[in-house]
Amino acid sequence: MSAAHNRNLCRFFFVAVVDRYYTCNYSVTQRNSSHQEATPIWRAISRSSNLATLPTTNPTRRRAGSLTTLGFINQTASNMYQWIEWIVFRSMPLSEIDDPLTRSMSKQKLVCQRLKRYMSLLVTAVEAEISADMSGLNDFMGQLKQVLLAISPMEEGELTAQSHYDFIKKTSYIFHLSESSLAILIGDSCVTNQATETILNVP
Repeated sequence: MSAAHNRNLCRFFFVAVVDRYYTCNYSVTQRNSSHQEATPIWRAISRSSNLATLPTTNPTRRRAGSLTTLGFINQTASNMYQWIEWIVFRSMPLSEIDDPLTRSMSKQKLVCQRLKRYMSLLVTAVEAEISADMSGLNDFMGQLKQVLLAISPMEEGELTAQSHYDFIKKTSYIFHLSESSLAILIGDSCVTNQATETILNVP
């Protein structure tokens, strides 16, 4: 992992607002660029920057460089993230990475053997985040909000009321929910809906 110049680090975290004054991209802190303030600026970066929560869409940061080029994230982690992003956002199978055409177009190093493991870890992390959000009422911008769980449609096949019940029960278990937490059931088959509602005892 190569060291980054102080100049590039400051450009990454701060944007100029007026002469000799800079605002941090990730907080409301304003700093002076005089010689006396140089050390406090660097201390602020080291002390308060949470790299796990840095946004990725700030245009100023794009001009200053990426987390990888600045030495915060190693190339292996960056490579893995880009492959996962490619697979997830395009809803593609993991086998896509082995496709000869994909390999010919991508400059990323191949990670076939480790991608499945990292994807499993990612799923676990996302499930934990969703479970935390559904733990009850949450404060969002000064208002109480309650997150509801929406389940994607089942695959074509056995679409009986019992199979719906088993699917809902299994999904609820993943997010640490109980059947008693179900409030309402919405579907596109009246007969199946009514039968499933009877089993679940929900409207």
